[in-house]
Order: sequence, then structure tokens, then C-alpha cells
Amino acid sequence: MVISGAASQTLSFTVSDNTLNGGLPLDRGESIDVPLGSFDMSTIGTYYFDAIVDITADGVQANDAYSDSITTQAVEGGMVSDNDSICAGDTIELTVSGSYGAIQWQEFDGTNWVDIVGANGLAVDVDPMSTTEYRVQACGTAVSDTVEVYVTSLSAPAVSGDTAIVACGTEGTALVDLTPSQLGSYFVWYDSSQAGNEITTGGKYYVSSNGDTLTYTDSATVTSTSAYDTVWVEEAIGTGKGSSIVITELDVGGPDAIEIQNVSGQPVDVTGWTVAISSSYTVINGVNTTVQTLSGVMASGQTQYWTDGTVNAWGGNILWNPGAYPTYAGWALIIDDLGNIVDFVALNWLASDIATMSVNVNGFTVTPGASGAWIGDGYDLTGIPTGSSVYRQGDTDNNDMFDFITNPINLGSTNTGLTIPFKGGACRSPRSMVIVGVDCLVGLDNNKTEVAGNIEVYPNPSNGLFTLNITTEQEESFILSVRDVQGKLIYEENLTVNGAHRDDLDLVGLAKGVYYLQIQNDQATKVEKLIIQ
Repeated sequence: MVISGAASQTLSFTVSDNTLNGGLPLDRGESIDVPLGSFDMSTIGTYYFDAIVDITADGVQANDAYSDSITTQAVEGGMVSDNDSICAGDTIELTVSGSYGAIQWQEFDGTNWVDIVGANGLAVDVDPMSTTEYRVQACGTAVSDTVEVYVTSLSAPAVSGDTAIVACGTEGTALVDLTPSQLGSYFVWYDSSQAGNEITTGGKYYVSSNGDTLTYTDSATVTSTSAYDTVWVEEAIGTGKGSSIVITELDVGGPDAIEIQNVSGQPVDVTGWTVAISSSYTVINGVNTTVQTLSGVMASGQTQYWTDGTVNAWGGNILWNPGAYPTYAGWALIIDDLGNIVDFVALNWLASDIATMSVNVNGFTVTPGASGAWIGDGYDLTGIPTGSSVYRQGDTDNNDMFDFITNPINLGSTNTGLTIPFKGGACRSPRSMVIVGVDCLVGLDNNKTEVAGNIEVYPNPSNGLFTLNITTEQEESFILSVRDVQGKLIYEENLTVNGAHRDDLDLVGLAKGVYYLQIQNDQATKVEKLIIQ
């Protein structure tokens, strides 16, 4: 071995007694490894090797010499992909380039750099719950640049509902105000705890531009003493709704099969959701009489699949078949518990067919084309070979045929080439439930809506003992009265307040339930709901 600027080394080994072959002669065509020793290659450069074999009675000497070279270079940590941002619970892939030597990915725990177990390749998937720094260490010495993964985490909004108290037969407005927890965040209101329809301004509701104010207007009558709605609100940063549960695979051979998967970074409650499929090759509005009703929570990455065979049986025939339009066509659909389309995939149908599609699933009218759940023609089933399926790829749902390829069947696990979680969509908090409504109070003068002064009642709910704090800027006279839900007067007191006043309201002897504290002066009236439990 020779290297410029370094000493040459020669290693030799004599094979004389067949020891390396267990004492047996070496047969024609047989080979053995001969341990020559080791070279010192600590100096960086190019090493040239010349090997010569001298065998007694060797009749073929053309293969007795071998030459090669190895170039070494300095250990290098390389360059890691740029800083990036993700939502809490999502996963991101980091890559390194220009690294030389054995790779070890590390993360900074706030004090020390810690090895990520098993992370020894050019790429690593990480899912930090808070903003974290990462780097690569090569050969235990050289390090790469440091990158930071910024994590956006949002908690469920802290929010209380509101009830407007009005005179019976009149209209009232409940108001809910929210304060964003982060700069640039906003609120989105829904009619369901999962998926559902977004609530926007119209009808009974007004929603401000960033969702931090919601008002609910309704009327209460003597015969129906209250009107309530239950809504849900989430805080979000970024744009887009992203994807949750999508159809990931459709086998149109035998047995036919359909697979769905949670491609979001969060668990999704799918209770009451429905998976439906077509029932005809040629009639787009035909719905298979057998549907799958989902329940429980699907974890991120979790799959479910059904076949019309004996494994995970659908419960009937899945009427799909490879071939050309218009002889063979089909579709698959997921809707949530409110009838909203979660995902839709068309097979062979033309865009013009899908545009007019209208089917009834579990009593809901579903129009995938009109709602934008699919764009363009369906996936072409012509020439799909036996053992292959319509196979979802990528990291986004574009609602078109280009989300899929033809690929060998892979039911029950994540498709090769499918990246979870899907890109797109804002970072979103869990949803909080809010109850808004209008209550009717018999005997209330609805023309007096706001009393002067600051009024606070606590604790509420209570066991019947409440504390009332009233603060005024000048002397004010008040009448305090407590009524039950039928409007019956339970308690009444006259007060004169100038500044701060505290009063204990003892209703311990009353039955558990809802009561109304009415505070009024000559100008206005304020009503507080009291709950005894």
C-alpha cells in the first residue's frame, strides 16, 4: 500500500498447510479468505493497493495481481434541511446532505444534545410537542448546522356560554366573546364536535371576521320558555381545513375491497360516520344497500378496510370491476354524522356525470360534484391488472384522479408513497362546547335591559348561598328580586348603594334548579341566572 506523504506498508501471509480450509485441499472453483492484517489509513488522502498471489504450480498467472484505491476524507457533519414549522402532534421529515461518516441524529433538550435512538440515516421523522433544535453528528465528532422545528400548539378555547333573559314573547341576543391566545390566531365555529358544518353569519347567528365574537338571536314564548343551541368553537392559526379520514385504496378485482385511513396528525372521533359505495356499473345515483357505520376514535395513521370476500366482510357484493367507461364505473363515499362529505372517490365516471350526481345516504342528500368533493373525471379503471388496486399517493388530498396510481394491493397498512400527516390545513385546537340561548322570564320588563353599575354574583352554581357584589359611581337605589322559572317571586329586597356593596343572598332552603336574580332601578334591569345544585 502506498500513499503520498506516508510510509508504505507491506503485508504477507503464507498458506502452506490448508489450515484456512479446515486442513482440506482447495477444490477447483472454491475460494477462501486470507487475513493479511490491517493498514493505517488515519492520514487523509488516496491509498493505492497492489496485491500479488504466488502459488506453486499455478498454471494461470493472469489473475495473480490486483490493484485498487480508496480515498478518505475528513469527517463532515453536513447541512440539515431548513427550519420548518408544524402543528403539535404532526410529524416532519428532516434530511441531511454533505455528511461524511457514521450519522447520528440528535435533539437539544434545553441543556444537552441527546441522541435520537435508531436515527442513523440521511433522513429522520420527528414529532416534537414543543419547538426543538436538531442536528447531525458524524463519527461522534463532526456536527452539522442546527435547525429548529417550530411547533404551534393550541389548547381548547376557555369559553362560557351565554343566555339572554327577556320578557316572554320577545327576542333576545346571547353574546360570546373570545380572546385569541396567540398573535394571528382566529376562531371557527361549528355545529358538531367533529367535522360538521362551519357556522357563519346568517339566520340566528352573527360571527365576526376572526370569529372572536358570536351572537345568537332568538325569541322565547310563554309556552316555550327557552330557546337554545349547542355549538363548538376551535382556535386556529394558518389557512385551510386539511384532511382527516380519506379513502386510500380501492380493489376492483376479486375480492373487491375498500380501505380508509386517518391521514391527519390527530385522533378523529368517527362515531356516526358512514362509508357508502355505488351499487351499479352504469347508474351513478345507485347506492349499495349495505353501508358501514363507524364508531369510536381513529388514531392518526389508523386504517380500516372491508372486502366482499370472507376477510373483513362488507356484508354484500362490492360492485366494482376493471374495464372501460361506460361499461364499468363506480364510486366510494365517506360522510360524517351530519351528512357532510368527508371524502369521495370516483371510478371511471366522467366529470359531467359527477356534476349531476345526487344520492341519498342515511337520509342525507349528498352531491359530491356540486360540493367540490371531486374535480374532473374519475380514476381510469381500464387495464388494471389482477392483484392491483386504485392506490392513494402523496401528502395532500386534491380531490381528483391524480391522487391515485395503480399499485399492488396493500390493505391494512399505510401505502408506500403516502405521507402522514397530510400537508395543508391550519393548526387547530380541540373544540370547546358552547351553549347559547334565550330564556323567557315572566314579569320582566324587556324595555329595561342594562342596569347602572358593576354587578357580580358568585359562586354560581352553589348550594344556595350566593354573594352579590355591586359597585356604582354614585348613589343608586335597587330592587333585588328572585323568581323561579315560572316567574313566581321567591325573594325581594331594596338596596341603596354608593360605591361598593356586598350582600349575602341565602337561598339554601330552595329546591335544586334554576332561578333568576333580577336587579333593577328606575332606568334599567339586569337579570342573572342562579343555579342551585
